[in-house]
Amino acid sequence: MLPFLVACFVYNCSALLYTPDIETQTLLEKYAASPSQFMELDGMQVHYRDEGKLNMPVVVLLHGSASSLHTWQGWADLLQADYRVVRLDLPGFGLTGPNNEHDYSAEYYSKFLQKFLSALKIQKYHLVGNSLGGWIAWNHAVIHPQNLLTLTLIDSSGYPMLAPPYLFRMARLPYLSEYIVHLTPRFLVRWSLFSVFYNTDLVDDSMVERYYDLLLRTGNRDAFLDRIRTTVSLQDTPDKLATIQTRTLVLWGEHDLLIPPSHAERFRQDLPNSTLVMIQDAGHFPMEEQPGESCSAFMSFIKDADTEENAGKN
Repeated sequence: MLPFLVACFVYNCSALLYTPDIETQTLLEKYAASPSQFMELDGMQVHYRDEGKLNMPVVVLLHGSASSLHTWQGWADLLQADYRVVRLDLPGFGLTGPNNEHDYSAEYYSKFLQKFLSALKIQKYHLVGNSLGGWIAWNHAVIHPQNLLTLTLIDSSGYPMLAPPYLFRMARLPYLSEYIVHLTPRFLVRWSLFSVFYNTDLVDDSMVERYYDLLLRTGNRDAFLDRIRTTVSLQDTPDKLATIQTRTLVLWGEHDLLIPPSHAERFRQDLPNSTLVMIQDAGHFPMEEQPGESCSAFMSFIKDADTEENAGKN
C-alpha cells in the first residue's frame, strides 16, 4: 500500500511542479552577449569570459553549485583595470552544460581546468573559488601547485556538513531522484536564494530568472544528479589541505547559513599558509552581496603576496 501511495504522490507532484528543460539556443541569446566566448573542450562548448589586460597577472574565478560565471560580475568590474580576469561556466553548469563522461570528480575538474587554461596559454594565476568552486580550487592546488600564485577560498566546500541541503538529500534517494530533480519551479529557486543571501533584498526577479534559466539548461539537472552521486570522501580534507603551501586567503560571509563560519576557521587551521577574513553583512555569496568589500580584501591579499614574493627574490 505504501509504495502505491508514494507513487501517487510523486505523480501528482510531477504533474503540478514539473519544469521542462530550456533549449541552449534560447539561453545563448539571453546570457551570452559580449564579452562571452566559447571554447570546444572535452566535447563541450565551454562558456567563458576573458577580460582585462592581457599582459597583467591573471585571476581565475570559479563559481559554486547551481551558479554560473555571472556570479562574479561585481568582481570582474573591479579587477579588470589591473588584471586579466578569466571566469567560466564549469562543466555541469550554466551555458557549458554537462560533460559526456558524466564525471564530476575533483580529479576531472582539475584536469579540465588545466586543459582550459593551457588553451588560453595561461600558466600562472591567482585561483579563486566559491563553494563548490572552492572545493575544485583547493583540490587543484593539491594536484597542480606549480601553477598557482595564490589561492582564495570563498565559503568553500570541503568538510562534512551537519545538515546537507534538502535537495542534496532528496537527490540521493533511489528511484525518486530522477523525478524530484525535475521538480524545480521558479518559487523553489527564489526560496533557495533567500536561504543563502543575508540581504534578501538583493534577490530580485532578474537574479531569480538567471539562476532559474541556467539551472534548466538542457542536461544541467541530470548533471546535478551525477555530481551528487559521485562518491566524495571529505574525511581526508585536513590531510590534503596540509600539503598546500600556496599562500591562501580564506574569505567568508559572516552570516553563511549553508556552510557556517566554523568551517572557515577549520580551513584557517588546516591550511599552513593561510589568512582568514570575515565579510560582514554577507551570506554564502560575499562576492555578490558585498563585491566591493570582498574584492578589496582579495586585492590587498594578492598585492601583499606579490610584495613578499618579490622581496624573496632580492
